[in-house]
Amino acid sequence: MLQSLYLLIALAMNTSKYFPTLLLLFTSIIAFSQTQTITYTESTADIVNPDRGFYHPYDCHSSNFTPLVLTDLQSRRTTYFTPWQGNYSVRTSVILRHYILDSFVNTDDLSTAFLNNVQADFDIARNAGVRLVLRFSYTISPNTSCGQSACPPYGDAPKSRVLSHIADLAPYLQANEDVILAVQNGFIGVWGEQYYTDYFGDASSQGAGKLTNQNWQDRIDVLSALLDAVPESRMVQVRYPQMKQKYVYGVTAPVTSAAITSIQAHNTTDIARIGFHNDCFLASSDDYGTYWDYGSDTSSPSNQTATLKPYKVSDSEFVVVGGETCDDAFSPQNNCSGQAVSDMEALHYTFLNSDYNNAVNNDWETDDCMDEIKKRLGYRLVLKTATYPTSATIGETANFSMDIENTGFAAPINERSLELVWRNTMDDSEYSTLISGANTDTRFWLSGTTTTLNGTATLPANIPVGDYELFLHIFDASNESEVANRPEYSIQLANTNIWESATGYNDLNHIVSVTNSVRLQAKVWLQGAYQSNSNSMTNSLQNKGLLSSNSPFNNAPWNYVNGSTSSFPTNTTDWLLVEILDSEYNSIERQVVFVDTNGNLLDTAGEMGIAFVHANTSESYYILLRHRNHLDIMSANTLAITSVTPYDFTSPAMVMGGSNQLADLGNGKYGMSAGDVDGNGVITVADYNLYINQISMINDYLLGDMNLDGNVTVTDFNLLKENVSKIGVSWVRY
Repeated sequence: MLQSLYLLIALAMNTSKYFPTLLLLFTSIIAFSQTQTITYTESTADIVNPDRGFYHPYDCHSSNFTPLVLTDLQSRRTTYFTPWQGNYSVRTSVILRHYILDSFVNTDDLSTAFLNNVQADFDIARNAGVRLVLRFSYTISPNTSCGQSACPPYGDAPKSRVLSHIADLAPYLQANEDVILAVQNGFIGVWGEQYYTDYFGDASSQGAGKLTNQNWQDRIDVLSALLDAVPESRMVQVRYPQMKQKYVYGVTAPVTSAAITSIQAHNTTDIARIGFHNDCFLASSDDYGTYWDYGSDTSSPSNQTATLKPYKVSDSEFVVVGGETCDDAFSPQNNCSGQAVSDMEALHYTFLNSDYNNAVNNDWETDDCMDEIKKRLGYRLVLKTATYPTSATIGETANFSMDIENTGFAAPINERSLELVWRNTMDDSEYSTLISGANTDTRFWLSGTTTTLNGTATLPANIPVGDYELFLHIFDASNESEVANRPEYSIQLANTNIWESATGYNDLNHIVSVTNSVRLQAKVWLQGAYQSNSNSMTNSLQNKGLLSSNSPFNNAPWNYVNGSTSSFPTNTTDWLLVEILDSEYNSIERQVVFVDTNGNLLDTAGEMGIAFVHANTSESYYILLRHRNHLDIMSANTLAITSVTPYDFTSPAMVMGGSNQLADLGNGKYGMSAGDVDGNGVITVADYNLYINQISMINDYLLGDMNLDGNVTVTDFNLLKENVSKIGVSWVRY
């Protein structure tokens, strides 16, 4: 049987002077529990987890608002569907919601009706259990009369109007962080891609062919306003890596500007909140201008893929990356046999468009890497091994460790909270405790690494004693925990036989025995067994092999059916029954124990002291000691279990009923009075009759044996005669 090792805290005081015979002490303990290590099996399933995977896009024009549909979003989470022009199927928890503000391009204020519709979309997304990647732009249908992808005028809005619209959106973004995965910079140019624009510098061949310092500053002003409008827990994605460099380091920042470091990551600073979206991923060696330097007042545009792509590789480890493919001209480099998977891995892709461009995406299905991509977009957390305690103590901390491997392309991008859920095996009641300790921030569970989570959880004070199944809940506490209890927003580990879909918990397949921290340490003398010459008690019954392996209290008047042992601790004198009562004298718990020759109480495992599993550290209790043929005694007062004040039963002032309840053993020592052979709390002729019926019996475990030597003789009668007519207080009498 697994046992806990208890460290009993002693008081630094001269107990022999003040409390000579019986020391009763309640105290909290430190439990050094045995542990169990479990190895888990990795799953090969395609898991729909929040904040990752192929997304489904929904465009919406403000001039003809088409709301999101709850059942449609729910279906895309739970049922595989074939994307537009796709030859593969996906499920998704990510929706790209692109709002085209075409009816507001010439007005400074967004209408209340439009904003209410946006809020309704957020509510529908929340009810459906999906996350939104948001983008706002003014046009997605450019003029192409010049023979290019877009020709001026492009149809976007000036900076002042953009800033006004962002201000209108800010309260709605702030109030709905729980359904936002990320917000894309948008607003500028056709499709919100920051390129073909009437007001922020046209770097195309139709315009100036470059950007000026003022163009960069105008773009910085828009990005700054959007960062302020978006909840600080969420990131804003920019279209070009150079945009982040210019924002963080200034308009003259070179392409060699430094990427974010792990020390700077995942706080509320701007460098930690700017990620990337690439809307022409794998379209060409430079992803159609994604890795260009677009110039300044003193420089000309140039292809800087050799510098900016490594910059993005480094930066992307700690920020959100997503986008879409747009052209299959880069085949076969954009195929499975090329750099499709390796680029997603290096650039830490969290999401991709499932609808566009499927001339590229379809090749991944044909070339047999689509299943890998579906599984690895974003994070994929595999629990490898874990070590847990087999027991834990109410109000104290439980320590454990887990090795978790991230086989996905990226780390979880938004903050998560971790908690252990304790589910009672008898009644399914649940109690949750937040996990603290090393490596608890899932955003640093980086791609391609195994993280050892050294966790600590404090058991709640109100958790009942019992056996508990253990679960790990990785949940989202954003927006005042609006979705914390929604399984759709909880992270599923990539293991078999672990996910509980109804709750969003990961079943750790481990049971912990929860016990109480209250432990009784006591010392007591039994009059009949006490030997004044050695200041100890006899262990004759043990030496002669006469001790009963079953508790003697399993019949009337005690009727305590529990308690047996296969071996006795060294120097055992006899069994005792210990009972605690609340302040209204209601019995709370009883336990059988051993008392050794030094008067110490030992539990049935042979450990010093007794743990009362049903005691509450905020309550006070009377303590009652019972023996099979000695008069039971009870504390004069209740004892607050949070106190470390010793309680001395040998002092008449500390015993319920005073000196009448104790036997004077001489030399200032007191003990329980021998003679209550029938155990009813009164020493009378009835006890004598039981004694006389066993007179002259030898070498047995007998009630009439009051000096505990295994024989019933006149010595036992003398003890009974000395104490005849003693009456226990009413609460010890049966």
